[in-house]
Amino acid sequence: WFAVHLIVRRSQLAQAIAELRQIGGSGVVVSPVMYIFEEEPQAYQEMLAALED
Repeated sequence: WFAVHLIVRRSQLAQAIAELRQIGGSGVVVSPVMYIFEEEPQAYQEMLAALED
Protein backbone atom coordinates (compact mmCIF):
# COMPACT_ATOMS: atom_id res chain seq x y z
CA TRP A 1 0.00 0.00 0.00
CA PHE A 2 1.03 3.56 -0.65
CA ALA A 3 -0.33 6.87 0.58
CA VAL A 4 -0.31 10.14 -1.31
CA HIS A 5 -1.14 13.47 0.28
CA LEU A 6 -2.38 16.25 -1.97
CA ILE A 7 -3.67 19.70 -1.23
CA VAL A 8 -6.21 21.04 -3.70
CA ARG A 9 -8.58 23.96 -3.67
CA ARG A 10 -12.08 23.12 -2.53
CA SER A 11 -13.42 24.14 -5.95
CA GLN A 12 -11.18 21.51 -7.59
CA LEU A 13 -11.81 18.71 -5.09
CA ALA A 14 -14.34 16.71 -7.13
CA GLN A 15 -12.10 16.83 -10.20
CA ALA A 16 -9.06 15.75 -8.18
CA ILE A 17 -10.96 12.79 -6.71
CA ALA A 18 -12.19 11.76 -10.17
CA GLU A 19 -8.67 11.91 -11.59
CA LEU A 20 -7.23 9.88 -8.71
CA ARG A 21 -9.86 7.21 -9.30
CA GLN A 22 -9.09 7.18 -13.04
CA ILE A 23 -5.52 6.17 -12.26
CA GLY A 24 -6.51 3.46 -9.81
CA GLY A 25 -6.99 5.29 -6.54
CA SER A 26 -9.36 3.28 -4.38
CA GLY A 27 -9.83 5.26 -1.20
CA VAL A 28 -9.94 9.00 -0.74
CA VAL A 29 -9.90 10.74 2.63
CA VAL A 30 -10.64 14.45 2.64
CA SER A 31 -9.57 16.67 5.54
CA PRO A 32 -9.73 20.45 5.74
CA VAL A 33 -6.38 22.19 5.80
CA MET A 34 -6.06 24.46 8.78
CA TYR A 35 -2.62 25.91 8.07
CA ILE A 36 -0.34 26.13 5.06
CA PHE A 37 3.19 27.30 5.69
CA GLU A 38 4.42 28.99 2.53
CA GLU A 39 7.97 27.70 2.35
CA GLU A 40 9.30 26.89 -1.10
CA PRO A 41 12.47 24.82 -0.89
CA GLN A 42 15.03 25.11 -3.68
CA ALA A 43 14.18 21.60 -4.93
CA TYR A 44 10.52 22.59 -5.31
CA GLN A 45 11.42 25.73 -7.27
CA GLU A 46 13.68 23.68 -9.54
CA MET A 47 10.91 21.14 -10.14
CA LEU A 48 8.47 23.89 -11.13
CA ALA A 49 11.04 25.40 -13.49
CA ALA A 50 11.68 21.98 -15.07
CA LEU A 51 7.94 21.41 -15.57
CA GLU A 52 7.62 24.71 -17.41
CA ASP A 53 10.21 23.67 -20.01
